Amino acid sequence: MKKTLLLSIIAIIPFLVFSQISTSKDFSYTTSNPYKVIDSQTKIYLSYKSDIYMIKKVKKIIIIQKFNSETLEEIYRKEAVGLPENFTFENVAIINNKLYFFYSLWDKENQLEQLFSREIDFEIGDFVGEAKFLFKVNGKVTDAIPSSGVNFTYTYDKFNFNFSYDSTKIMVQYRKKPEIKKDALNYDVIGFYVFDNNLEQLWNKEVKMPYTEKKMDNIDYAIDAEGNPYILSIVYDDNSSKMKKNKEGEANYHVELLRVNSTSDDIDKASVDVGNNFINKIYLYESPKNYMVCAGLYNNGSAKIGFFNSYVDNDANTDGIFIFKARKEGEIFDLAFYEIPVEVLNQYEKLSTQKKNDKKDKKGKADFANLELHNMIIGADGSIVLVGEQLYSVTTTTVTSSPQGGTSTHSKTTYYANDMLVTKIDSSGKMAWMRKLPKKQLSAKGFNSISFKYINANDAHYVVFLDNLKNMNLSLNKRPAQHVDGKGGFLTAYKVDDTNGEVAKLSLFDIKNVNGTEVYQFSPHRIFSISPTEFAVEVYKKKKEDVLIKITLGSE
Repeated sequence: MKKTLLLSIIAIIPFLVFSQISTSKDFSYTTSNPYKVIDSQTKIYLSYKSDIYMIKKVKKIIIIQKFNSETLEEIYRKEAVGLPENFTFENVAIINNKLYFFYSLWDKENQLEQLFSREIDFEIGDFVGEAKFLFKVNGKVTDAIPSSGVNFTYTYDKFNFNFSYDSTKIMVQYRKKPEIKKDALNYDVIGFYVFDNNLEQLWNKEVKMPYTEKKMDNIDYAIDAEGNPYILSIVYDDNSSKMKKNKEGEANYHVELLRVNSTSDDIDKASVDVGNNFINKIYLYESPKNYMVCAGLYNNGSAKIGFFNSYVDNDANTDGIFIFKARKEGEIFDLAFYEIPVEVLNQYEKLSTQKKNDKKDKKGKADFANLELHNMIIGADGSIVLVGEQLYSVTTTTVTSSPQGGTSTHSKTTYYANDMLVTKIDSSGKMAWMRKLPKKQLSAKGFNSISFKYINANDAHYVVFLDNLKNMNLSLNKRPAQHVDGKGGFLTAYKVDDTNGEVAKLSLFDIKNVNGTEVYQFSPHRIFSISPTEFAVEVYKKKKEDVLIKITLGSE
């Protein structure tokens, strides 16, 4: 990894060393009165005007809650009435100032998959009018893969929902289930239904992919303000269906951006030359500047090659970030690669690790291990902010012998969520800043209670997570102590200034003493934005009661 960004790094280090632990002047928090818990694995949090809405699924029951975001008072909780018995929960979204609940129904007799919407009245929490039939699909569709789109809300089962940057177009996408599994001659059929923001259908089409299922992988989908769908794909150049190096040490695949035409059966294809780099994460978005943006992570082939867009991939080491743009006509432009400098990799590391990184760097083999790309934020000026995190798991297996001579095997998996990387590329395509943020988290239960939540507020980027109490007053140039899931912790946030990348650390509250109350079942997935200066988190306080905690950020 070449030291091509040394001048940028010189600017980084002083910010990280001299940023202060923020005091109570930078934020305040309030708690709601306790309210009866709803035991649910599916919890969705939305805010609209001065209210908070929660949609919770308990088996086949949907419960809607409304809270006042100022007082945190629960206004109502309603069980949704009028849903068919065998519905499948698909999505909840606020579209054009209306709250919609989406569900699917499988008609076994006629072999039809159907999608419906119901509008929920904000004031009373009941459905308005009759269910709206959106479309039907002949035959089964495969399980949906959550989309990464900028205005994406939620998807759960069979259909992906994508929104244009200005939220005027909605695309519902699905993949037809192949009649023969793992057939080398299968061509994927992808369906698209495009709606306006009144849920009126504009057009629909099922498209046969230009390559066989074995030959290509569709990685991401997006829609633009004109209602044109885009597919980001990798296409293998050999007979393999797995990323690898060929005999010459080059990548055995290339990246293609496909655009589906609403008025013809043609698919516009644009190839993207990534050289000998291996792409291990890649996402597609619409820009407010009338072009599409693709961004992701890459390695130069010196590390093991990871899997595209897997949630956690222990082999996906990263050398840097890459970005390209595409005009609506298909032209690829502003393709750029941004290496992660060794100076960034060495921050908060032990001296022995720094020396190893320096040796690897001389051979072009220094990289950020296990980096996963979580968030991509496109500014109104076309600038891009990427937020990643070091995620991995370790499984250990022990074999014990019994007195009778037999053996038993026991496996244990430990999950780690460590340092974060936040990078801004300005509207001209230059790197504005890159910041490594120190964090160490461990869990024996999975990633649900560790990792972080991204919040955009006050012209700054906040990453909110649960930290070890020992790190409460730790300066930013010190390696943090490890937080262990289930052992309490301090809710903490890093604030990164959008303009200059300056970092500040906010220690918000101890979860064992939130206004005198100990709280439990913390998860970053239960954190949500309320306003440009406020966010909230729902937690459990025992005695079958939940509590809402609202954090108000200072304007400085």
